[in-house]
Amino acid sequence: MSASFQLSPEDFRLFQRVVGTRFVQEHGRFGLPFLFSVAAWFCVSMALAAFFRIWSQVPDFGHPFGVLVGLLVAGFLLAISIPYLAQRRFLARALSPRGAFLAPQTVQVSEEGLVFTSDASRSEVPWHSVLARAEDERNHYLFVDAMNAMVIPKSAVAALGPLFERKLGEVAN
Repeated sequence: MSASFQLSPEDFRLFQRVVGTRFVQEHGRFGLPFLFSVAAWFCVSMALAAFFRIWSQVPDFGHPFGVLVGLLVAGFLLAISIPYLAQRRFLARALSPRGAFLAPQTVQVSEEGLVFTSDASRSEVPWHSVLARAEDERNHYLFVDAMNAMVIPKSAVAALGPLFERKLGEVAN
């Protein structure tokens, strides 16, 4: 059985969300990076509190000290925005219009596995290589690694027949 489809940038965004959700489920939301962030912001807040205390006790610092605090606060606000800007930039440039993800694709299903073909690539994925699966309102995600999955739109599932449904049911979540 086979089905043809074409994924969109929205499908890529949904895939990124599923990968992020799986990462949090496997590693927890409050891991080492979170603890480092808390420690860094604790240090920053203590430094700011010390600056303001000195500023209130020694009025001679005046303007130069105010400029220093202003620059420090501006730097911290910029630092906060870096992850969001990096993610937006990544998503804007992660897909090539001529790349494999956005190319029209055909998937064939057999007892042995899946074969994805397009003008850009050909991939064979044995069923035993599918380590996990996930789904959202629009797609099925067949993970072949912790962060890499084959994306199959739910709209294509009917054309793939009962074999796909059965094999999909055999894959662990």
